[in-house]
Amino acid sequence: MRRFERAHEAGVELILALGVDAASSRLAVALAERNERVLAAAGVHPHDAQDASERSSMNWRSWRSTAVVMVGEIGLDYYRNLSPRDQQLRLLRRQLATAAVRASRSRCHAREAHEDMMPLLEQWSRDMGGRLPDGRPLGVLHYFSGDADKARRYIEWGFVISVHTSVTHPKAVLLQEVAARHVHRAPGVETDSRTARRSGIAVSGTSRRTSARRSLRSRS
Repeated sequence: MRRFERAHEAGVELILALGVDAASSRLAVALAERNERVLAAAGVHPHDAQDASERSSMNWRSWRSTAVVMVGEIGLDYYRNLSPRDQQLRLLRRQLATAAVRASRSRCHAREAHEDMMPLLEQWSRDMGGRLPDGRPLGVLHYFSGDADKARRYIEWGFVISVHTSVTHPKAVLLQEVAARHVHRAPGVETDSRTARRSGIAVSGTSRRTSARRSLRSRS
């Protein structure tokens, strides 16, 4: 666990270990249960929707752990379409239901799928009263790819917009507009963007620490 100690020494207060299927979710929970500076997210990524049974996606031991502070990564991906869209939608609905039962935040992936994602999250936001019971945001739109109007609506529904390193590219006009107009209202900075395209501008460690403090301070 020396790597976690080094991260803490460098100023990283909390680390979110993210699950994308049953195996990685169990690993995330195991890491979080062994280290007080690690939190866990459990979920099935839309790429794996066709392999996720209702039993596996709803009844893992992972869901019952107090180390799990977020349901994710979940969502819809119509760009790669590695799972049929109807299966992605069914899985997303089940996992949002799990987040509601747990009163947990969700980490949502939406790639070329906002047309279906937005009505689902709007209804879920209404069902949840726009916030978690303790007043925290409902979740985060991971690696946001929509325009400024979509960002505004997601924020109104209780979500944080996460901006990634592609915002530094001259052609990323839509994402730059999102950052300029809305991110100050519900800010998030991607810290898993090491493979994303960037234009010589690095996200500072201070920004990462600030994002972690705002988003992950509570374990409940």
